[in-house]
Formats: sequence, structure tokens, C-alpha cells
Amino acid sequence: MVPVGSLIVMAADAVLGIAIPVCLSIYLVRKHRARMSTILIGAGTFILFALVLESITHQLVLKGPLGASILDNTLLYAIYGGLAAGVFEETGRFLSMKFLMKKEPEKGTVNSAPGRSLRYRARRRGNAYYLRHNDDQQPCDFGFDQFRADRSHLRQGSG
Repeated sequence: MVPVGSLIVMAADAVLGIAIPVCLSIYLVRKHRARMSTILIGAGTFILFALVLESITHQLVLKGPLGASILDNTLLYAIYGGLAAGVFEETGRFLSMKFLMKKEPEKGTVNSAPGRSLRYRARRRGNAYYLRHNDDQQPCDFGFDQFRADRSHLRQGSG
């Protein structure tokens, strides 16, 4: 028989596992005007690629002829697990963004926030760095000025 404490913890885990993503989705939709379709595409992609297809691949590989050698060698097992997770999750993300999310996000939404896209790049002008996306330029302090000020005494000669 399963102890009551274990059942309580499993029930709490199930409730939190569902409640946290739902609450975060509601927050993003209401406060940051995120699209519910984007959230559902992301969740569906994760379920399909990471939970279904990756699990099928693990069954085929680990029950196959090389499965015993992979399971016996910890390093080989870690490399296989990391590569499988990376390949399936990133392939799923790429395919969903390429084919299901073709529409460019509206400016000012959570989907177009800095750091959400590889199109952002830091560009140095004088002593300031700018994050650049299309024609928007905003100064970005990476803490270099404070770093230089703290070490200015090191550059002075000891005479």
C-alpha cells in the first residue's frame, strides 16, 4: 500500500504541474498581450516532440542491440540523453516556428521583447552598447563603466 504522505505529495505535484502553466499563460495573455495560439503551439510541440517522439526513440534505441552498452556506460548514456533531448526539442521548436508561427509578432508584445530573437545584437558606439532591433536603439548598460571605474587605479603607474 502507498503511504498517505506520498499520495498527498503526488496530488500536490499534479495540481502545481497544471496550475502554474495555466496561471502563467493567463498572465501573459492578459498583461502582455501574448497570443494564446503561441502558447498552445509551444505546449503542443513540446508534448509531441519531447514526450511522444523522443520516448519512442528511447524505446527503439535502448531496447535495441546497442542499448545494453549505452545503459552500462554512464558517460555514453549522458551523451545520448543530452543529444536526444537537444535534437528533439530544438527540431520541434524550429519546425513549429517555421511552419506554424509564420506571422511576425506585433511590436511591443512579449513575443518581441529584447532577447526573444536572434535578430538582437549588441553594437558598440563610443562608450555605450546598444541593443538593435530594426530601427530601435536603446542604450544598454552591461556594467562596463563601473568595472572600468573600479579598476582605474590599476592603470595608473606606480611611478
